[in-house]
Amino acid sequence: MATRNRDTTSYHETSASAMSSGLEWPEDPAPNGYEKENPYTQNVADAFAYVRAEAESTEGWKNIGTNAGVVMEKKKKSGDSSAIPLVRGRGIIKGVKPYELLPVVASLSVRSQWDARYQEGYALVRYSRKSYKFYSIQKGVFLVWPRDFVGVRDVAYSEDGTIEVVQTSVPNDEKTPDVYGKVRGTLTAAGWILRPLGDDTDVTYLVKGVPLCIVKIAEFIRTVGLVCYIPQNSISSVVRMETYDHDSKTYTVALIGAAGDAFDIAVDTKTMYKNGYVAVLNDGVSGVTLSGDGSAKLHVEIGAEADGAKFSITVKRT
Repeated sequence: MATRNRDTTSYHETSASAMSSGLEWPEDPAPNGYEKENPYTQNVADAFAYVRAEAESTEGWKNIGTNAGVVMEKKKKSGDSSAIPLVRGRGIIKGVKPYELLPVVASLSVRSQWDARYQEGYALVRYSRKSYKFYSIQKGVFLVWPRDFVGVRDVAYSEDGTIEVVQTSVPNDEKTPDVYGKVRGTLTAAGWILRPLGDDTDVTYLVKGVPLCIVKIAEFIRTVGLVCYIPQNSISSVVRMETYDHDSKTYTVALIGAAGDAFDIAVDTKTMYKNGYVAVLNDGVSGVTLSGDGSAKLHVEIGAEADGAKFSITVKRT
């Protein structure tokens, strides 16, 4: 592994289609740190309750087949006017633990690699490291306009290692008006439950209309590898953005430093970066140390000089 420092003025990789969506694209969803108040705590609580209940429910589910060991079911919810049924999948992804699987499952930057309907998405406002308001676009098909969604995402960790991820729609406001050419969709709740099973992960997902999620994700991990992630559940520095560019296999995390903070960035040296990687400290900031000697853990330490400083770290193939 090599490390270097370079100056840059922007952490954000622009997307022409998102810029033309009609919504304001935030250069930074946490410019001054996390928002102190999350107005959607009840929405999130309801989404967790919904996902947990439907994950265990036996009522109304119909088996629609098994693919690569993944059992798939569908259900038409009472009172739901949508023609798209709720789909539930259950399966095991081998050789991957829940915290390793989380960034592949939950990242807006990665989703297009396993969800053929998904076009793009980005965070609007961050309330914590794992909770943010988002905007996303679903591709249109013949005679059907693209759909877009405004929602909130959150993650819950259990002591036994289980990780739960939920997404649910939230009401429009002045910053998220309807967009011409897209039909604003309503997402009651979608979610993932990732349970540890030795070195594997027992996965249950609930989502509308994507029955092969687990199969596609397992294929992505097998052929491409694991996306970089910060394994510590809690760090003092503010995580403003985490992005993954699939074409270049580049991961970037943008932060606001907290003096004395130390954490790791896990790097997949078995598959994605099997031929090596380079870690780049951007923005000319002083007081940040990167170390790791090409290992599967890039260690980051934040000194006093970087306290409150904005900077980003990029990991990419050599």
